[in-house]
Amino acid sequence: MDLCDVIAVDQHTVREAIALALRYQISHWDALILAAALEAGCDVLYSEDFQDGQVFNDRITVRNPFVPR
Repeated sequence: MDLCDVIAVDQHTVREAIALALRYQISHWDALILAAALEAGCDVLYSEDFQDGQVFNDRITVRNPFVPR
């Protein structure tokens, strides 16, 4: 755990996730992951659940680790 930033899911994170889910038409659970990543200041979110290359809030880019580069 020393190598990871742990983001607590609090009221602010849940509210941000709800807004993201509505804005981008994604599931609540995906939005919660996205909200935590944004809160942590991440530039890249590695996931196979989002579209590769998709940018959220002009701040974070999704990369599918299974897409050949």
